[in-house]
Amino acid sequence: MKKSFYIFLLSLLMMPMISTAETTRLPSDTFFNYQLPGANWQASTEPPQLAIDAMYVDLVHGKEKKGEVYDPEKLRTMSVEFLKTNNLYIYNEDTEAYLMVSISPYNEKEGIPTKRQIKSSAKWALNAITEHAEVSDLSSYSSSVEDIDVEGMKYAAKIDANYPLFGDPHHFTGIIGYSHPYWVFLYYNDKLKREQDLVEMKRLLNSIEFSTK
Repeated sequence: MKKSFYIFLLSLLMMPMISTAETTRLPSDTFFNYQLPGANWQASTEPPQLAIDAMYVDLVHGKEKKGEVYDPEKLRTMSVEFLKTNNLYIYNEDTEAYLMVSISPYNEKEGIPTKRQIKSSAKWALNAITEHAEVSDLSSYSSSVEDIDVEGMKYAAKIDANYPLFGDPHHFTGIIGYSHPYWVFLYYNDKLKREQDLVEMKRLLNSIEFSTK
């Protein structure tokens, strides 16, 4: 185990650090700045096929769990329509790892969310993930929620979770924050096909910045 770790670490040190500065204009007057960590990552405002496929499998699982009859084509359409509500995707087509970025106007009647509310929302999301993934063996599950600082966000909290999704290893990172006047959601899903993906995504998430003009 130690030997493989050191080999992996050495490979990271030998790899060229390729980063590309990118800016995507989200709806209205919000800009999302980030650094693509390598040539294997792509960015698109349209949902990639790999995300559509993952959503479809998820919907099928839900139907079969309830014993419901379903129309595959309708579920495909539902997958596409749902994923189109997100504003940006950053993904590795080869390994099916992908990040979804979405913003949503805050409810003026509820007021601007507090730091405590942001973290509570993150905890709620983590609990929902646990239930959805049907984690029964907690020895195979690990998670954390912490407050973080993100450039351009008033408050933000980060979720990290490792768990088996439908029997396969899976990693999830989520960032929930507030950048006036929007709630901001970043959800990263990784099937752990390539160790470097998670390293690169952490680097990307450390580079993000939101700005409103």
